[in-house]
Amino acid sequence: MKAEMVKSLQDLLSVKNEYLDELSRYERQILVCGGAGCVSSGCAEIQQELRQALEEYGLAGKTKVVETG
Repeated sequence: MKAEMVKSLQDLLSVKNEYLDELSRYERQILVCGGAGCVSSGCAEIQQELRQALEEYGLAGKTKVVETG
């Protein structure tokens, strides 16, 4: 999703619908912290290993990995 300025209620509803459409493509989400402390603790490596495991077990297309923070 591209970040754009929300200028009206219609814009906000459009963003909501795009988000829900994107979310409906997956059975589950895994949230991985990407804040400063997590970056220094190796969150990138965790995300990489997680994505590899999802591929290995055939879950990559069913699971969305989201970086937060």
